[in-house]
Amino acid sequence: MRLDCELVLDDFKWLIEAFRNIIGVDHEKHFSWYCDPNETYIVFYPFFKTAYFQSQYKSFMELVSQTTLENFSDRQHMQNLEDIVQEKFGFYVASDSFSLEPLDSFIRSIPNEESKYWLWTTIDYHF
Repeated sequence: MRLDCELVLDDFKWLIEAFRNIIGVDHEKHFSWYCDPNETYIVFYPFFKTAYFQSQYKSFMELVSQTTLENFSDRQHMQNLEDIVQEKFGFYVASDSFSLEPLDSFIRSIPNEESKYWLWTTIDYHF
């Protein structure tokens, strides 16, 4: 099957740009991607997960440190914690043809060594 590289580029361009923005100027040390008419994939390098989750972890720890018994019982406060751990209204990816999962869950599932993924599709879920 021949891939339309321009179509794939459009689909992944947003995701790649999101990775670049999340990781920052050193993004080339943490991932790369490749597209030609026959093959498109992303390569995650060692410590990609650490770089990807660094900002979320900091935000999570700040909110946890502010968690009192009173706001622990508050639905909105706890929802804010859950949203930091896994953004439900953001990117979803399919690494096979059978399942979509939130990007954060997908990233947590990749190994810490160099790994290559062929993503079937990405979806930006929002309302």
